Amino acid sequence: MKQSFLTLAILFIINIAYGQVETKFYPNKNAWEQVKHISNHPKSNKIKTFPSFDAQQLIKEDKQTEGLDIPFRFGKGFDTQIILKDGEWTKTDDGRLWSMEFRSKGAYSINFVFNNFHLPDGAELYITNATGTMLYGPVTSKENTKNGFFLTDLIKGDDVTIFLFEPQKQKGQSTLRIEKVVHAYKNVFPNAVNGNLGGSDTCNIDIACYPAWDESSDAVALVLLSSGTELCSGALVMTTHQNFRPYFLTAFHCIDEDAPIGELSSTEISNAENWMFKFQYKMTSCGGSTATTGITYNGDTFRAAYYDTDCALVEMDGQPRGDNRFSWLGWDRSGNTPTSGTFIHHPSGDVMKISFDYDNLSTNSSTLYWNNGGISPANSHWQTTIDDGGIEGGSSGSPLLDQNRRVVGQLHGGSIGCAPQTDYFGRFNQSWTGGGTDATRLSNWLDPCGLGATTVNTARSPYVSRGSAVCVSGTSFSVPNLPNGTELFWDQSSNISRSSAQGSNPCTFYPLNSGSGWIKATLVTSSCDRFSLPIKYVDVVRPTGTWGQDGQTHDLSTVNFVDYQSWVYVTVTCPGSSYFNWQLTGGTGINWSQINYANTSYLNLYLNTSTSYGDLRLTINTAGCGTIQPTYHFVPSYSYAFTMTPNPANDVVTVERVEKSNKNKAKGLLLKPSVEKYKEHPDKPFDKPLEDYTVTLYNERNGLLKTIDTKDESCTFDLSKYPPGIYFLHIENDYVLYKEKLIIKR
Repeated sequence: MKQSFLTLAILFIINIAYGQVETKFYPNKNAWEQVKHISNHPKSNKIKTFPSFDAQQLIKEDKQTEGLDIPFRFGKGFDTQIILKDGEWTKTDDGRLWSMEFRSKGAYSINFVFNNFHLPDGAELYITNATGTMLYGPVTSKENTKNGFFLTDLIKGDDVTIFLFEPQKQKGQSTLRIEKVVHAYKNVFPNAVNGNLGGSDTCNIDIACYPAWDESSDAVALVLLSSGTELCSGALVMTTHQNFRPYFLTAFHCIDEDAPIGELSSTEISNAENWMFKFQYKMTSCGGSTATTGITYNGDTFRAAYYDTDCALVEMDGQPRGDNRFSWLGWDRSGNTPTSGTFIHHPSGDVMKISFDYDNLSTNSSTLYWNNGGISPANSHWQTTIDDGGIEGGSSGSPLLDQNRRVVGQLHGGSIGCAPQTDYFGRFNQSWTGGGTDATRLSNWLDPCGLGATTVNTARSPYVSRGSAVCVSGTSFSVPNLPNGTELFWDQSSNISRSSAQGSNPCTFYPLNSGSGWIKATLVTSSCDRFSLPIKYVDVVRPTGTWGQDGQTHDLSTVNFVDYQSWVYVTVTCPGSSYFNWQLTGGTGINWSQINYANTSYLNLYLNTSTSYGDLRLTINTAGCGTIQPTYHFVPSYSYAFTMTPNPANDVVTVERVEKSNKNKAKGLLLKPSVEKYKEHPDKPFDKPLEDYTVTLYNERNGLLKTIDTKDESCTFDLSKYPPGIYFLHIENDYVLYKEKLIIKR
């Protein structure tokens, strides 16, 4: 006697959107207020109304085919060819807003099928309902698809409005054609009772009640098929070398919708590459009444499918790699009999559920015959008997996990309803070799490096951690979830420096110049593959400043040698800062004042005598680095200085010590004291005459060339035996060190 089972592919459409588009609920009915442009123009003067139809007749037709392997129909689609010129444009301060209202009396919800869809940078699309309880969007240029095909989420109610904001610089660059408007005559928005949003049976178990399964469930997604009215389940699966490519395992029959059964046409494969994947669609808490916001991606590439085990593998176009909210499921291709079975799924399009078989699994000992005319050979499937939970349409393709929480199969079909129920999962180990070709097996996709592993463990995606700024004190970034044996390489923008060794985890970075920057981590997981995690864009926070005196401007540093009895004007800039405040933390004989603005602070100070000094701490509140407090030391320069003439020199250069007060004699470049010697002797007498000193001539190639120890006011170097080039003069004693570059030029 033939056994006949129902394949469980499909049943509802729910909140699905591409990329990272969100649909949010606003019980206070203030959805319009969330977006400035909509808040200013909440109503459209362009209204499209659709005719009534006999919904009861459609429901009666659905009953006649209930239980067959066909999509679960929830709505009637009205074919349209609506383009942007059919709507209303309203001018805004920074661009323009397109809107159009859609009414279909009695609809539980309305959703749209777009084609020729393209948004320029800065454009945003939203959809909201007349009651103000739902807001879908924004959809941005990041959600543009490879072929312009785009499905929207279902918006509750029979009156919804589409809004499209286009910035002034992108005027006329958006394209959109609404090919279908769907009137839902079945309600996929019942009131939440016992964690059931989509109307699945109450025996189905909320995944939120099993937090120990969070890592596994974060790989599972609800799949909206290209028809826009059908659903499956599935999950991300890991490769042997753990490169986190978005390979997604689901059921063959989610693709194979047309006759002949068991063969995939080019049209079916093309349709399968327009799927949408919704992750993280769960309840926020066990027994709660609120669902999380799903994360969705649009588009994929067909990789392989094997009819005998009802297995299909696609590669998502969107890339969740680098986001630790996602996991990739491990698997076991050994073929050993699992001692238990668990599967995570979306029955009837509901929030994520979990079902259990606590006993040893078995294989199908005889041929399986399916209601759609399909046949599965003996021993091609794992047979389960659900002990806890249930199974419904839309669960097809969900992963079967063994006692080690590794994938051993995906759901093909079986009995619908609550436990106990018998169901069948295509065996992963047989799908591994499949039909012996790249298009009919998993092995070359999940083991591209030929490592030959029999099992792989579940893992969360690695990602670049830490905040959004690189701070003056140094900021450490790391890559959590790094697979064992993986090599790590860092790269960064030119205004950031790396202080840790290459490959360090964590790795410390310092700012060079304020502004925007980036940090990138590249992972080498095997000899055959390397990949980069998404670039981490950061604010680079480093206060920069100058000080000026007597018409000359100098870069601000930790220690600044200034002339006493003359005003010093200091400017400090730190982009993204909202607060500056100077405080005198040490010093004597100093007058100072401050003026502060956003991003910039001005300080005026005056050292009264040659022994005056000031230590001023600047408190800065920054957006990314919190409060930073650099301290600047202002000390009087010495009463003497040095000139080096001429420079460039030919055969002779003279170094002369002069009193700064002798303006006529102190010609040429006045060599400045160094911070190094100041830090060694911060208590030195600034006004003490320099009684003896050493002058040394260097160059980079030969090092030390000549040294003169002297107490005289001047000394002369014979340069005639040295070739042209760049040299350096150092003038120092126990207290001071002057440095200057000398050029010999002939």
